[in-house]
Order: sequence, then C-alpha cells, then structure tokens
Amino acid sequence: MAYRFAPVGPYRLPLVTGQRALDYSLMEDVITSAVDDAERLFSIDLEESVGLYVFSLQPSGGRRVPYYVGQTCGQTLPNRALRNKDKKGHYDTILQECGYSRASPAITFLPLLTPSGRAASIDSNRSIINEAEIMLIGASKAANDELWNMKHNTDPSFEIMGLTLLNRRVHTEKCFAQMLGD
Repeated sequence: MAYRFAPVGPYRLPLVTGQRALDYSLMEDVITSAVDDAERLFSIDLEESVGLYVFSLQPSGGRRVPYYVGQTCGQTLPNRALRNKDKKGHYDTILQECGYSRASPAITFLPLLTPSGRAASIDSNRSIINEAEIMLIGASKAANDELWNMKHNTDPSFEIMGLTLLNRRVHTEKCFAQMLGD
C-alpha cells in the first residue's frame, strides 16, 4: 500500500460578525471537530499529523472553490493552518479580495497516512508532501484561476496553454484540455 492523503473536512470557518474576517477566537471549536473526525474516520490524531490543507470559499448557492493550498512538515496541521499568525493574514486578505461578499470560508485537512495507515510524524516525508502540494496546487488552479498561491507567487511563472479556463484560444489548446479530462 502507498502513502495516502486522507481528506478531513471541509469545516466552515467562523467570521467576525459584520466583517469579512475570520473569528480566530472560535478556531479551537473547528479544530476540535476536525480532530474528532480524523480519529473517527482514520484512527489518527490530527494534532500530531502533517500533510496538506486547503482554504476554500463557497459562494452563496455555488460550489466550494479552492483559494489557498498549504502544506506542513515541521508543524502539525492545525497549528500551521489555523493557529499560525501568517496564515491568518492570508485568509483575511483572500476574503477581502475574492469579490464575494457572502461566501462561506472553510478548511479541509489532508493528513498524510503511512502505508500502514498511521499518521506521518513531524519532520518526516518532506519530499512526498512537497510533491503532493505541487499536484494539489495544479488541480486547484484548474478549478480556480484566482488561486492565491499563484496570484501572489513572486517566482517566475509559466502557463501551459489550454489548462487555464479563460485562455483556450486555439483548437489544439481545447484538444489538450479535453485529453486531460476538462
């Protein structure tokens, strides 16, 4: 059996009343729910797990859309995704810039499970987590051209023509996208 990332969530994140900002005073309730579900579904302790996480928004009446993909190897998933101060700024900025006035924010955790089904430990399997993050960012980018990871990336960027939803200009790009299942 191979390493696996097991989705736990999504968990709706509380907003400050009347604002487009997360209410971090209520995050421990979200974490408790996620920890309980991870234990029930996969017999793992999310508070000891590393892996990936996705911050998403669900517009009123629409489908959930990924806006940020993150990973952690040196901290546990809840610490990195919801307790870390720099992520708080990311999420609030996304909420203010996304263009949705009533979208519901959520977080989904993807703890890394070893071939034996245990949660991978801190500072282990860095290369697997890095590779999976790249794959998940690519899949999320296909679902949302406004993915925050790419929008705020300062490295030189590139585009594979035909993969983005807005830029299919020629027949070959359309055929390429269809080959990949879109």
